[in-house]
Amino acid sequence: MDDFIKNTFKTYRSNNNYDTSQNRGFGGFEDLFNFAKNQNTAPTINLNLTFWEAALGCKKLVYIPESILPGNIKTNIKIEPATDDGTILSVKVKGVEFEVNVRVKNDSNNFTREKLNLYSSVDVPFTTALLGGKITFPHWTKDVEVTIPEASKNGTTLRLKQLGISKAGEQGHLFLKINITMPEKLTKRQKELLQEFNEIESTKK
Repeated sequence: MDDFIKNTFKTYRSNNNYDTSQNRGFGGFEDLFNFAKNQNTAPTINLNLTFWEAALGCKKLVYIPESILPGNIKTNIKIEPATDDGTILSVKVKGVEFEVNVRVKNDSNNFTREKLNLYSSVDVPFTTALLGGKITFPHWTKDVEVTIPEASKNGTTLRLKQLGISKAGEQGHLFLKINITMPEKLTKRQKELLQEFNEIESTKK
């Protein structure tokens, strides 16, 4: 133990971590612990990603600060699909190790994500919600035809299988929340039909 402390003290002093301004000696195990902890802390840089860059995965060109690696060095960093905000990536360039803190922007317009599953909403005319039918949803790969069941309620969630994020052979789903929309103005004939519908509904009670 004596040899261990002496050798550590020499390394501590040789790395200019020894405080000579107060003419004091080695501070004991607390200083030893703090020294070891500080030595193992890697430099960190932040990397901003859009919602879809983090969701689908991408490659990002990163310029490494001079404080970490002199020489105006840049490197490509691979972002895996379904990368979350706050993910820490360990990177090593030219023998220098540092960490990349991933920050994901909330710029998806109408999407959220949980692991490989995606969540969004879709506007459905009230007549389609009542009678059932098909609508088109703009998926990021292509337009998808969505079947709306008869008598769908506002807020009902539909699951579109295998339309989520793909990663390592796994495929998430897309969940669509129905938002029933109403016409801004009704024609006379539409009012008559709705009144008739209302009368029929009243007879059921």
